[in-house]
Amino acid sequence: MKHPNPKVFYRYSVFALLVAVSIMNPLFGQERITLKRATELVIENNLQIKQAQFSEAVSEENLSQSKLALYPTLNANTGLNFNFGRSIDPLTNQFINQAITSTSGNVTSNTAIFQGFRRMNEISQNKLQLEADKSNTQKVKNDLILAVVTNYLSVLNAQDLLIASQQQLEIANQQLDIEQKFFDVGNKTLADLSQAKSQVATAELNVTNAKNQVDLSFLNLAQLLERDPSVSFEVEKPQIDNMSRVNSAYSAVDVFKTASLNFPDIKLAEYRKQVLEKEIDIARGGYLPSLNLQSGFGTRYSNGTFANTSFAAQVKDNFNQFIGFGLTIPIFNGLTAKSNVRRANINFQNAMLSE
Repeated sequence: MKHPNPKVFYRYSVFALLVAVSIMNPLFGQERITLKRATELVIENNLQIKQAQFSEAVSEENLSQSKLALYPTLNANTGLNFNFGRSIDPLTNQFINQAITSTSGNVTSNTAIFQGFRRMNEISQNKLQLEADKSNTQKVKNDLILAVVTNYLSVLNAQDLLIASQQQLEIANQQLDIEQKFFDVGNKTLADLSQAKSQVATAELNVTNAKNQVDLSFLNLAQLLERDPSVSFEVEKPQIDNMSRVNSAYSAVDVFKTASLNFPDIKLAEYRKQVLEKEIDIARGGYLPSLNLQSGFGTRYSNGTFANTSFAAQVKDNFNQFIGFGLTIPIFNGLTAKSNVRRANINFQNAMLSE
């Protein structure tokens, strides 16, 4: 079997590669992004929006938990103890000198009847906090969309400036050609020719700076869209043929009123103020007494004094139930409640200034 000539094989390989590249090149052309698509990409990919949405999810969970806190608590617990030497029998409270194994179990429930309206105020506060986080998510989206529009227009502006600088370079070269011809026939001085060359050099520098500005504008836009900066793309100029048909009947007062009602920055500041206003009500609850209802049941077993009594019999005989009320009246706690109210008032006043 005859082996192929290495040189011939290499030539055919290169030719096949060039053909494949020429066929596939149109398929891998630069992506063209419209302004609308750019705003969609920033909403889909930006990490700030995802972080804002996570905060919103946490606030929603806090609201659900504050509502569930209104329900009574129910807990069960048990314990197993081993005592050696002289100890107290947990059933008779008598001292005995023997090893004792004892166990107990109980189920308890606690219901908050009154806590200075703290729970209800916490629910209201968490509702406002959720609305504030929703407004913050919308604010982040609006800010990023505005940044995308600004950077998108910066790219278009940089491209226009590059075209203008290239046209200026072409004019400068034409002027230099004219000056060179006049100089050759003696109608221009060397100073005139040098000035024309200087204008060409300046125009070339302007073209270089314009190209750098285009690259920088594309880089800023790519970073904002969370794109790989090494993957190039093109932007599409928006259609502005119908700009003259835009309805401009709105007055400045109308625009301001609409923004006051809908602009997420304003709504965010308002909700944050309301959240801190509820914090004052929660802090004032520390001045009021709290009333709780407690109930439960339990039993115990010990092999001490009643060693001859079976486990089942002791569990049955020692079964007990209880119900009671617990009232806590704040008298002096280092002025904690007063300090909390003052701090909440300061934060509220600061939020009013921010709004």
